Amino acid sequence: TLRIMRSMWSRLRVWARQNFADCSMTVFDMVSNKKTEYTRFPFVFVQDREGKVLFENTQNVQCEVTDEYEDAASGKIYPKAIHYVFENGGKRAEYTLQMKDIIECNGKNNLPVVKRFITKAAGIDPAYTRYTAAGSLILSDETGTMERSGELICEFMYPGSSFKGHM
Repeated sequence: TLRIMRSMWSRLRVWARQNFADCSMTVFDMVSNKKTEYTRFPFVFVQDREGKVLFENTQNVQCEVTDEYEDAASGKIYPKAIHYVFENGGKRAEYTLQMKDIIECNGKNNLPVVKRFITKAAGIDPAYTRYTAAGSLILSDETGTMERSGELICEFMYPGSSFKGHM
């Protein structure tokens, strides 16, 4: 298992929204730039069909990459499977995101030559990938456990260099 390092999260943004039969959830995880000291902004929201919030958290987050791959369009190493654990007020949400197929993939290799030079000079190494994925949620508190799983589309925006070599 690979632990996500701060250097990776300063360069990776994850967004996933998943609908289940009786509830939906959103996971967003990003880190600001060096200028703002790589402040991390993770959050998860789970709500029922009527919009009642069942769980929310923006702190106390654990995250682990359990599989990865090299993206052909960007040449970067991407997570292929991520496991989150969010805790808040006696409640716990565990969420596993497993990427399946690439829907869209754009990296610096897709840019015109002039834009490649401009982004390189600016210290930006843009990449964006959208996937089909499988997600599973386990939400638990003192009253019980709710487990849901299904398919979704998730996105990774990756504007910096690879985290490899920084671990």
